[in-house]
Amino acid sequence: MTASRTYPAPMEAAFDAILPAPLERVFARGYGPIPAIRSTEQVQPGPWGQDGYVRTVRMADGGAVREELTRVDRPTAFGYTLSEVSGPMKFLASRVQGLWTFTPENGGTRVTWEWIVHPASAWTAPLLPVFAVLWRQFAKRSLENIAGLMPAG
Repeated sequence: MTASRTYPAPMEAAFDAILPAPLERVFARGYGPIPAIRSTEQVQPGPWGQDGYVRTVRMADGGAVREELTRVDRPTAFGYTLSEVSGPMKFLASRVQGLWTFTPENGGTRVTWEWIVHPASAWTAPLLPVFAVLWRQFAKRSLENIAGLMPAG
């Protein structure tokens, strides 16, 4: 699953705006079965943004996930894994690998967000194409919310 948008900001500025962005602002509204994010609880002190950092992400539906940064390559990409899924989403996904990439485009930055969803079971795997359609709408809304965090380029 992939979604992209171009912002009128340099790559470094776009990266620096998105990596530490407050998730409850970017993902303030859910879409279909994908819940909004209500809060995060970081394990390490200091700003979010180093390989290996872990936090708990709490959802509006009462679920939660463990998020671990698995890659931070400023200003081109950062990746993460969502695991320990609880709440309604645990029946669909066992874990998610996420990746944000940043490339120069038309004097700004093309930001691409990708999710690889690992199904919770063989029974739920056939539901993933439908989930992907809903996720793209969720991602589109989220990328719009990010525009409000982006500095002018």
